[in-house]
Amino acid sequence: MQEKTMKILIADDHALFRDGLTMHLEKLVPQAVILQAANYSQAIKLLSDNKNFDLIIADLDMQDMRWEDGLAELRRHAPEARIVVISASEENKNIKKALELGISGYISKRAETKVMISALKLVLDGGTYLPPSIIENANTGLFNDGENKNRLLTPRQTEVLGFVA
Repeated sequence: MQEKTMKILIADDHALFRDGLTMHLEKLVPQAVILQAANYSQAIKLLSDNKNFDLIIADLDMQDMRWEDGLAELRRHAPEARIVVISASEENKNIKKALELGISGYISKRAETKVMISALKLVLDGGTYLPPSIIENANTGLFNDGENKNRLLTPRQTEVLGFVA
């Protein structure tokens, strides 16, 4: 039986980063077809022209579009794809907003390569990856908007997540 070919899109405005990530993904998922885009507009065009992407990896800050709009458009054009943000931004408000837009992972560009690869494996296996800072801030309450109704996790979920971390 032949293994299904996975389709991956990498959208980042730095060509060297895209190429390096492509090399790691080719080792991680040898059967993958990997396409690249330098901005949100190119990514959306690729999604329109090529259906059934399994994974989209996108930087937040690209020149052509506000990232909130860009992620929403990626989701609209590929509703079944898992979306992972790899960004230099580690601001909790950005991570929270990206989660609200339906991403499956948020990886810091400062992360070690092995952490990035492990996070991508987790997402490819159906999980969700969040940076450790989110867990720390969830434990201290800094991630919340100050009202329990806006909490990302219940107190018990936060406690369990702390034990897992």
